[in-house]
Amino acid sequence: MAYQRLFESDKDFKARAKKEALEKSSGLSQGLFESDEAYEQRALRAALEITSGVSQGIFESDEAYRQRASKIALEKTSGRTQGIFESDAAYEERASQGALENISGVNRILFESQSSYQDRAMRSLADNPYGQRGYVYLTHEAKQTKTEETNVEYIHSIATHSSSNSETSPILKGIGIGFLVDVGIFFLTLGGFLLDLIFGKQNYNFVLVIPPVIGGIIGAVSCSKK
Repeated sequence: MAYQRLFESDKDFKARAKKEALEKSSGLSQGLFESDEAYEQRALRAALEITSGVSQGIFESDEAYRQRASKIALEKTSGRTQGIFESDAAYEERASQGALENISGVNRILFESQSSYQDRAMRSLADNPYGQRGYVYLTHEAKQTKTEETNVEYIHSIATHSSSNSETSPILKGIGIGFLVDVGIFFLTLGGFLLDLIFGKQNYNFVLVIPPVIGGIIGAVSCSKK
C-alpha cells in the first residue's frame, strides 16, 4: 500500500504510488531490461483491457480501441452514461469526477475546494490501488500531469513574450525621453520664439527630430548589450 513515508516528498510519493498502481491494476511487473516508458505503456494497456472488459478487434486500430475501451471503462467506474445531447468532452469530465468519487469512496466535504478533494481522493486510491482503484488513479494522475505541463508551457510563453517586450522597451524609452527633451527645448525657448529668430520660422523642425533619434539609437545599443 502506497502510504506516504516520513520525510518523503510529494513528488517521490506520487512516483512510487503510480508505479504501484501500474503493477496492481494490470497484474504486470516491469521486465529486467524494460524501460519505464515501455513498461508504463504495456501496463496501462493491460489495465484498460481488464477494467473495460473488451479486447481489441482484429482490424481495429490501437487509437480506435483505446477510445472505445476508455469510454466503456469510464462508464463502468463512474456508473454514469452519456446524455443524448451531451458532448464527449462534457461527459468525460462529469464521468471522470464521478469515477473518482465512486471508486475512492471519498465524498466531497461542504465548501471543500476541488483541488483539496481531489488530493484526498487520490491518496485514498493510492493506499490500495488494486483493479479499478489503480486504473482510476492512473487516469486522474495522467490528467493532472497534462494540466501541469500545459500550465508550464503557458507560463513559459508569457515569460518569453515578456522578455521580447523588455527587449524593445529601451528603444521606446529612449524615443520617449527624446520627445520630453523636445518639449523642454520648446518651453525653454519661449514656445519656440527664440528658435524662430535663430533658424527662421518653420526652419528649425530638424532640431526637434534629433533627440528622439539619439534616444532610439542609445536604446538600441543598450538592448543589444543586454
